[in-house]
Amino acid sequence: MGPVTAIDPADRLLRHAHCDGSVRPGHLLPRDLEATTLVGHLLGTVPPDAVVCLDSAWAVHTSAGELPPGPVHIVPGGHIPPLAPGVRVYRCALPPAHVASVGSLLLTTAERTLVDLARLAPLPAAAQACVTARSFLAPDPVREVLDSQCGLKGIPRARRLLEMVFFGP
Repeated sequence: MGPVTAIDPADRLLRHAHCDGSVRPGHLLPRDLEATTLVGHLLGTVPPDAVVCLDSAWAVHTSAGELPPGPVHIVPGGHIPPLAPGVRVYRCALPPAHVASVGSLLLTTAERTLVDLARLAPLPAAAQACVTARSFLAPDPVREVLDSQCGLKGIPRARRLLEMVFFGP
């Protein structure tokens, strides 16, 4: 995220960051505010009962500070209301154990998100997620999620990729 060059009180991102004047034009957002800013943006974009998934959830788990380019990925909680532009819907069953929350934002757990990225994301992004995850995820919970998803599209690729890059020899 680049430096703040102007502060617009109506800006949804700054409002959700709860900025109290500590962010001034020309300064970078403090690292601990970046995830809050991202969560606030997502709350304004996705339906309240939807679960954020894939690289959109990964950005929150890794405190990336900004969403990757492209749509926000969600799994709808019930009916699909009219969506904001740039929202992509995935239909899948999410066990309650695979859903976490940051404030009132629902998102897939870091372990589920990693497995989903390993099976569905483009290979370079999936491999990078595996490398990043080594610093903050334990192997056993990731293995449990991987084993619970047998039969889903991309699981063989995810298993090979996670064995090579995340679990290691």
